[in-house]
Parts: sequence; C-alpha cells; structure tokens
Amino acid sequence: MLLLSTLLTLGAATPLAALQTRPADAAAPAAQEIVVEGQRSPKETIDAFVRELTPARIGGQLGRFEDPLCPVALGMGDNENRLVRDRLRQVAAAVGMATAGEHCAPNLYVLVGRDKKEVIHGLDEQFPALMSGVSRKQMRDLADTAGPAVSWQILDRIGADGMPLAMAKMGADAQPVRVVRSIGSPSRIQQQTKVKFVATLIVVEARALKGVTTRQLADYAAMRTFAATGATVGALPAKSILSLFDDGAAPGEAPASVTWWDFAFLKSLYASSGALTASSQRGEMNRIVAKELSKVPQEER
Repeated sequence: MLLLSTLLTLGAATPLAALQTRPADAAAPAAQEIVVEGQRSPKETIDAFVRELTPARIGGQLGRFEDPLCPVALGMGDNENRLVRDRLRQVAAAVGMATAGEHCAPNLYVLVGRDKKEVIHGLDEQFPALMSGVSRKQMRDLADTAGPAVSWQILDRIGADGMPLAMAKMGADAQPVRVVRSIGSPSRIQQQTKVKFVATLIVVEARALKGVTTRQLADYAAMRTFAATGATVGALPAKSILSLFDDGAAPGEAPASVTWWDFAFLKSLYASSGALTASSQRGEMNRIVAKELSKVPQEER
C-alpha cells in the first residue's frame, strides 16, 4: 500500500492544493445531508436514467458489491484522502450498503495522479491484482478513454444465495470448471448466479480537480464505483453528479453532491435482487427509484 501511495503521489501534477475544500467538507458529520439536488420527472425519464447507468449485454446481469465496502483514497493530501474516504462510507451507508471496519482490506480505490494512462500502466506493472481480468485491449481502451476520469471493476460470479461457486472436473483429464452449489433451477428471469464486485477503481487526473470539493469528488466516485456505470455516460435525462467532469462544465455548475436521482439510483441497485437478469432488475429498480423520488418535495428535486 505504501508503494502504491508513493506511485500516485509522485504522479500528481501538484500536491493537490488545487483541490478546494469547502467548510462543509471539513466538518463531515455523521448527520450530514447526503443528497441536495434534483427535479421531478415522469416514468419515462426514470426508465431512461436507470437504463443509461446500467449497461449490460442482453441476458446479462448487473454487478454490485456483495461484501462490506472498504474505500481508500490515494494521491492527495492526507486530509483530502481522509475526507473522500469518509464521505464514500457515508454515502454507502445511506444507500443501504454494508461498510467494513476501519482496519479493513480495501476493495474500492480512488486514485489521483498526473495522467490516468501512467497510473494504469503503473498499476499493471507493480500491482497486477488491481488489473485482474482486464485484457490488454481493455487496458488500452481504459487508458485512452476521453476525459480526466476512468473507472473499472474486478468481477467475480457467486451463487444467487451468496455462496462461492465450487470447482469440479467433468472427467479425469478435463480442466476444472466452476459450478453452482445452490439448489434450484434458473428461469428466464431468475439466475443461479450473480455478479460480484471484488474491487472497483477510479483514476482521476489532478488537473481536473481545480475548484472541485472533496464532497463532489467522493460523490462522483461513488456513482462510478458503487455501480458499473460505464466509461462514459453521456447526457443523462436527469440531474446527476456524473456531470462533474463534462466537457466545458465548471465544477461550480455541477451539483454539490449526489442528487436525489443519484441517491435513488444507488439505493435501488442495492435494494433490488442481484440474481435477476439485467432487464428484470432494471424494472425492479425503476419502481424503487419512483418510490424514493415520491418522498422528496417537488421543489427539492
């Protein structure tokens, strides 16, 4: 971990003095408001918002954390790293995710460096476990992604009941394969397995952080790492912290934190069944998002 911290700190363009922290960030109390902005939208907008943030192949499944969250932020000053880490824990707890104790093994990394390509290549050389399952082509695509931020997940597949898959051989000379130990049969909607995030990472270039608060950075990272929202999300049909690094946008024009839409989306992902197909889980998520938004006064959305 020390080597990783050193790698990222040396790669930073500045000591992150450009990362502005507002007074509200310094306090970071447990009762701090999680969501602050949003607007009302009809069912079609809810459907579009959820669909845009849940890319998956036909018949595929959506992934999420199944183990308690243990975030770490590296590449900034100690205070900024701590504020981002604590904010991630706070948002996670608010949307229904389990969080690990203080002395845990990290499974979410927010990495700030001078150049995202340098950071990705440095991880591949010195910490290959953090690039597990990422092919050379995918690595090149990540490094060449437009914009100052890129994220990816290290995935595993577990039984629908949360149990690990077993290893079995179908013959004496056959290669071992993973099999489901759970009892039950898959259906068109319900699967016998689900996708688990083993770890998730986001790399942000220091140049993009001028005027960005630690709360904005942490909340943006939450939306990119708590869910596999994809390398780019484009123009969303509702207000989101994901607009923070849009081309031509200033940090002051972006939401100050996760919006009600973001909050409802994350809560729906972790409240719905991960054993469903993506299309079926989206339907369940749409209903949860609508329910959450209905609790918010119209003028506050």
